[in-house]
Amino acid sequence: MAFFRQRFRATNPLDWPKLGLLAALLLLFAWNVGAPVLHVWDEARLAVNATEMLRSGDWLITRYEGQPDLWNTKPPLLIWLQAGSLGLFGYSPWAVRLPSVLAALATAGALYRFGRAVLGSRFVGTFAALILATSPGFNGTHVARFGDYDALLTFGLTAAALSWYRYAQEQQGRWLWRGAGWFALALLTKSAAAVLVLPAVAVGGLALPGGRRALRQWPTYVAIAAAFGPLGLFYGLREAAAPGYLAATWFNDWYGRFSQHIVTVQYPWWIYFQRLLFPGLMTWSWLLPVGAWLGLSATLVPGPKRRFAQFAGLFVLTFLVLISVARTRLGWYSAPVYPMAALLCALGLEHLARQARLRWHWPATAVTGTLAVALAVPTGLLLHHEHARREAEKTDPLLRYGYQLPPLAASRPRYYTFSILQEDRYHAVLNFYVAALRQAGVQPVVVPAEDVTLGRLRPGLLFVGSEPMLRSVQQRYYTKLLMPVASGVFLRILGPK
Repeated sequence: MAFFRQRFRATNPLDWPKLGLLAALLLLFAWNVGAPVLHVWDEARLAVNATEMLRSGDWLITRYEGQPDLWNTKPPLLIWLQAGSLGLFGYSPWAVRLPSVLAALATAGALYRFGRAVLGSRFVGTFAALILATSPGFNGTHVARFGDYDALLTFGLTAAALSWYRYAQEQQGRWLWRGAGWFALALLTKSAAAVLVLPAVAVGGLALPGGRRALRQWPTYVAIAAAFGPLGLFYGLREAAAPGYLAATWFNDWYGRFSQHIVTVQYPWWIYFQRLLFPGLMTWSWLLPVGAWLGLSATLVPGPKRRFAQFAGLFVLTFLVLISVARTRLGWYSAPVYPMAALLCALGLEHLARQARLRWHWPATAVTGTLAVALAVPTGLLLHHEHARREAEKTDPLLRYGYQLPPLAASRPRYYTFSILQEDRYHAVLNFYVAALRQAGVQPVVVPAEDVTLGRLRPGLLFVGSEPMLRSVQQRYYTKLLMPVASGVFLRILGPK
């Protein structure tokens, strides 16, 4: 038996640090991902697009309430993944978010692999992944644990940028075309937003001799042009299937979003720079200038790390400037800079840890303890921040269906057919949970709130989600209360008063 144990250990060594890192990343990215509330913008809309794609069987045109969706005109890669996830695992919030969680995990994995294989530092790879996972700018609203476009976009752009960096350094064509492939997937995720990686990589590449050489070579531009092929093919097929799409996407995703305020909220031009430092990187933010400074020194770090610090610093700066120039500004547009920023912070942290050990003569236990505290603080702050946000959401009237309707799908109530009062003008959240109920075998009928005042409610079972609407119903109809559900109530409509 001892012989077999020794042989197993010799031929199948377990990389415990790597397994520990994977466990930590899974915990951070999957924490509370199954919370029942789908957000109004834009998570619920995409979830409805995915459910309607499954129901219609049309994998080319995204639909909302049965019609081609000309409000959400992004390419369909994320919707395809979400539809596949919903088809495999059922209609639930965590199934909607699963592609984003996997994309976030893959992004962190790419940082770990790059730090270890290219920068020659397991420390940098490990802490870059952990910094990314504990930064609210990435592992927060709209990105890593949410069913929105930005986690998948960030993964595609990060993989493309790191591949092109390796091409500039190694001059191997496989890295050029691998980067083009990742860029093509990013284009199929969020079209115009993906294009911003090109000037960011180009400016960063100017700091590299191989980057300047690559910018003068025609294969670089052939690969980039080829990456636009799948998006161009989709645009052609989509416009042929339902004309009007190209005009809508030109305004929604390209020219209009850059040149005009097409959302109600408006931020100043410097918002992305401020959010990167806080709350974006949280307590890691002070390491960002340290990492950038390493790129300016000819003696502090080895050549590969110095060159990458120059590339990453210019990449982050260029990307932030470009999204700051655009007239439409939303906090999550800066998500693609966080992986590069995390690598810069990890480089800075490694340098300080090395200085503490070799120059300041700290004992190994002191360095290890300091690193543990440095990791524990942002982790605790992130979890506290996300817990507080979810508690605050419980009072948001636009999100109430997320608390009221999922229990019905899980419990399969005896009321298999009933009506739900639609109280909001924009009802993507309600539409998704109604689809989940129908998949569970419950058959609700959605009736608009104006039917109450117009006297059009028919006798039968009705679910009302808010106290004000309940009072309005009871003023106009004879009712019988049946059972409360979260902050809503089932009642029976007996007839008008």
